[in-house]
Amino acid sequence: MPVTYRILPERGFILIRFHAVYGTSDGKAAIVAVTADARYDRHQVHLIDLRDVTRFDATFADMQAMVRWKCNRFSDALDGSRSVIIAPGDIAFGMARMYQQIADGVLPMRIDVVRTHAEAHVMLHVDAALATSLNRDVDRLRAVGAG
Repeated sequence: MPVTYRILPERGFILIRFHAVYGTSDGKAAIVAVTADARYDRHQVHLIDLRDVTRFDATFADMQAMVRWKCNRFSDALDGSRSVIIAPGDIAFGMARMYQQIADGVLPMRIDVVRTHAEAHVMLHVDAALATSLNRDVDRLRAVGAG
C-alpha cells in the first residue's frame, strides 16, 4: 500500500502520507489500518499529505463509491473527526477538493484542503514548536511504514 501513517496520541494528530500512484483502494486501506490501530481516537486530527502522489488513479465515480463505503463502515469511528488534506500540486488539490465536496454532508466529519503544511498549521492554531515537530514527523514517513 503506497501510504504510511503515524499516530501521535500525545499530540492529538494522525499523520498520513500517500506515495506514488493513489487509487481509492489505497484510501480504503489507510482508513482500515488507522481505525484498527489501538492508538486511534476520532478526536485526533488527520493530517493527510499528498505531496508524493505522482498520479491519481481514481474517477469521480470511484471517489463517490469510496465516500459511501466509508460512511457505511466508519461513520461511528469518524463522527466528529477532522481531516486536513495537504495538496500542493494542482491535480492533487483538485482531487482533494472533489473528495471534500463529495464527502460534505455525507461523512460525519470536517474536511479541509490546503496547499501547504504552514496553511494547515495556521488553520489548526498549531504553535511554531508543534509545527516544527509535526513537519519532522511527516518527513520521516517517507522512509518508515505504519507506526
